[in-house]
Amino acid sequence: MKKSIKFLSLLGFLCLFILPGTALAIDPPTVNDIPEYVDAELYLITGKTEPNATIVISGGQYNMAPVETDSSGSFEIIFNLVQNDTNTFYIRANLDGETSERTEIVINESREEAEKLADEGIDAIAPDAPVLDTYEIETDETMVSLTGTGEPGSNIVIDGEEEIFINVIDDEGNIAINVFEYDQNAVNTYLVYARDESGNISTASNLTITHGDPSLESTIADPFTDIDGHWAYEYIEYLRLAGVISGYGDGTFGPNNPITRAEITKIALGAFEYLISNNVTENPFPDVEKDLWYAKYIKAAQESQIVEGYPDGTFQPLNNVSRIEALKILLGAGEIDVGTSENIQFDDTEPGMWYSTYLSYAVENGIVQGYDGNLFKPTQDITRAEICKITVKIIELKEDLDSLPTI
Repeated sequence: MKKSIKFLSLLGFLCLFILPGTALAIDPPTVNDIPEYVDAELYLITGKTEPNATIVISGGQYNMAPVETDSSGSFEIIFNLVQNDTNTFYIRANLDGETSERTEIVINESREEAEKLADEGIDAIAPDAPVLDTYEIETDETMVSLTGTGEPGSNIVIDGEEEIFINVIDDEGNIAINVFEYDQNAVNTYLVYARDESGNISTASNLTITHGDPSLESTIADPFTDIDGHWAYEYIEYLRLAGVISGYGDGTFGPNNPITRAEITKIALGAFEYLISNNVTENPFPDVEKDLWYAKYIKAAQESQIVEGYPDGTFQPLNNVSRIEALKILLGAGEIDVGTSENIQFDDTEPGMWYSTYLSYAVENGIVQGYDGNLFKPTQDITRAEICKITVKIIELKEDLDSLPTI
């Protein structure tokens, strides 16, 4: 049963004063030098941070899966670029529960300006896209050969979910590459693109290699590939089956990653069955463009007075959400009357604060709990897994109150 967005309980939650953060032990990731302008639809960024850390990416038009660094702390990220525009992304490093400050990445896409740089000896123009002789292959073999043409001297990349194959296109522009399939009795999907030594990447095409009988492919017990054995598995799976959450494009969910204002807005509206219009004709906030994936959720929440922006008028959709902010957002979205009790306090919280009634209600009703040492860590970034637990607990509470049907 759907309902209209009508309550005011979260009015102004984004106008709350900025809570003090804790010191961050990880230095922000550093990235390679980026030309002032590039001519490309995809662009490769390389960088360094702590070894074996996770790089969390935000910004742009698409959700992007986290990237793991290697034992030396090196990483690579491929960004999709909006053409003839300034593309801004942010990356953070996570390691052992610590999160770095974010690093801003700005990539200006303009063919005209990139050509001017080329005159100065700066390579900022993507290679021509490779052309394969076929993009759909059916085979029973464990190896296939791909042929085609491309820009001489650039690398052709065949990028799959678990394998990446790279070959150099010869001086005459000929492509010849053998691809070993990693998944039997399945449809294997790859992206095919060319990449030059400067990190410029051509447009990409889809390649499918169907091996054997896809109907024989074994089913995967866990829809997300990185939640098996995780403490929040049941909460995550509950919301996935309800259509409230989705993972990254590589099949992962990233349960330990922080969550942004845009992402929690979507979850809050979806979990409690608010109507969302796909027709967004204007930017809901100056920093929320109408064509971005999260614009419709923020617009719906704004129109129903669930959210407001900061005093400067911005929404800052890519900022992370703290534990205490998330608690208020989700309790408010569930239309929970938290009452006036402030009985529950932790050594790092204070009575009489804006969050006191939300915190007391949540602890008293088993929605959240604190850490050892009587700490709640209210300003710590909340994780995607923690969001799932709180959301499910509130849904269960509402079912007990017989206020909403199950989703």
